[in-house]
Amino acid sequence: MNKILKAILLWVLALVLTLTALVYQRLTGPTYPVSGEATVAGELIEYELLRSHARNVDPDYGMDHVVRIPISNPDINGTMFWKRLGIDEPFTEVSMTRDGDELIARLPAQPPAGKLVYHVDLIEPDGSQIGLPGGDETITLRFKDPEPLGILIPHIICMFLALLFGVRTLLSVFSGESFKFTSWGTLIFLIIGGVVLGPLLQKAAFGDYWTGWPFGADVTDNKLALAFVAWIVAVWRLNVVENQRKARIFVIVACLVLFSVFLIPHSLGGSTFNYDTGAVDTGL
Repeated sequence: MNKILKAILLWVLALVLTLTALVYQRLTGPTYPVSGEATVAGELIEYELLRSHARNVDPDYGMDHVVRIPISNPDINGTMFWKRLGIDEPFTEVSMTRDGDELIARLPAQPPAGKLVYHVDLIEPDGSQIGLPGGDETITLRFKDPEPLGILIPHIICMFLALLFGVRTLLSVFSGESFKFTSWGTLIFLIIGGVVLGPLLQKAAFGDYWTGWPFGADVTDNKLALAFVAWIVAVWRLNVVENQRKARIFVIVACLVLFSVFLIPHSLGGSTFNYDTGAVDTGL
């Protein structure tokens, strides 16, 4: 196999592994919507209950979050139950209203990082109830301020490229190729996407630039800091120690740290508004 074909195949493999890791992180994260199916009065419905809400000002609903359940049967009614997370208070009941082929109810706007716990009961014509998402389960919805697209999109692109270059670096280590270029690429994109743009997004959404150590216990911030340090050390060793063989262990460790960053769900242990103190807490 010639070098060009080998390089192309390794880039394709790196892309596949990167996309797989990103999909896994997205699906396992605490802000990914909860979706499912339920049969109500003979009608199969597909629902999606959101777990994150940007406090955009809507002309009809302000900064409230609207829960929507698609169900066309006008004889089906619904009740939504909600309460503030971490507060010893009873659930507030809200009768859902009909909006075309949907039943809707509003969750009141909360401060940035404020969280509400909610669930929905659908009531059939005979009075029987079907809970969404089901059983004793509830949904936790976190409020945040809007994130500027001019920061969000470059952040996503750079973090994607950081992981892509990191995967490609690890493949180069074990395939015998030079991995200086991809190591530098990983570090540069990690700095731009995570170290620079990440805090700007955090500030826009929740009011703080950094909530990891030593100021807090935000898992996302802490794992980013760990990856950044690992790659600083790896690139330094790779360029100070000219023999790649001597530096490869540092690069391998940095790659594994980076992979663990993306395998740990995003926003885990993130900002949570404390209704008792009025402060924003972090950590699990």
